[in-house]
Amino acid sequence: MLPQTLDWFVWSARTSLLALLLAAWPVVASAGKGPPGPGLRPGVGLQWLPVIDKVIAGPRLRFARGLFGLQLGFAALCVATTSCYPLTLSNDGPIDFARYPAVYVAPVIGPDSGFARSYLVDELRESSGFSKVTTDAAQGADVELRVEIDINLDFDSSSDEDPDYEGKATFVLTTPDGEVVDRDAVQDSSSSEQEALEDTLDELVQHYLFPYRI
Repeated sequence: MLPQTLDWFVWSARTSLLALLLAAWPVVASAGKGPPGPGLRPGVGLQWLPVIDKVIAGPRLRFARGLFGLQLGFAALCVATTSCYPLTLSNDGPIDFARYPAVYVAPVIGPDSGFARSYLVDELRESSGFSKVTTDAAQGADVELRVEIDINLDFDSSSDEDPDYEGKATFVLTTPDGEVVDRDAVQDSSSSEQEALEDTLDELVQHYLFPYRI
């Protein structure tokens, strides 16, 4: 029984450490020059820190900065109790970004398609493994990303809870010859239609997050 309890404690402490370090990063970045700009790829020194910010934080999941001091104290405690246990985070990516470095984002099918396409392009440029993201088909991209989004109101008359908007994005990545490179679907929900749209697109962007190993 004791080994199982110890394993649970170690797992819990390691998870807490990761969460607290993730929460601390936006504060650390804002104290200096901020996180590096678009196009960053991990591999040298502290360049992996913005990766954490993107994987967990994202534009809608920033932690409250006023808790930084408390978080740092707990992080130190976690380090002291888990220093002997290695922790590795990695993402191999769903496609070979070296083979398909440039993507053309086709007009998005769904609500507020103009905004959705612009938002998706901006987030892909900042966080994805694609080195080039364009809306100009004439620029000759390696693959084309086509996205269709549905936003539906999930209302339950028997519940006292506020209704949620359920978002789902179905997407396919193809070569100019029509070969399917990747196909998938993501979904998310929020209390407003606009947030549901953005959150669902965030999930799509995280699907194409650039590869890293920490």
